[in-house]
Amino acid sequence: MIISESSVGAHKGGATFSADKIQKTPVIVKFETKPTDEIRSSLKSLGLKWNALRQEWEGYTQITKLKEAIEPHRAHIQILDATSLV
Repeated sequence: MIISESSVGAHKGGATFSADKIQKTPVIVKFETKPTDEIRSSLKSLGLKWNALRQEWEGYTQITKLKEAIEPHRAHIQILDATSLV
């Protein structure tokens, strides 16, 4: 059996993707007032997207990094049950 480098890379990438997905949690973040450009940029870099209809940030992210980014600001983090999203 011959394994090409591309198939080995794909396997490692799949494992990395799976591990990354496990460490991320589905969340909704709401602010009392519009967050600063810096905070919005941080939320985007953490993988969250703005939902204009619901006026909230949502997505999968690492909770510890999210809490560090928004700690000094008045925000509410709602952690969603990942099993109910399937």
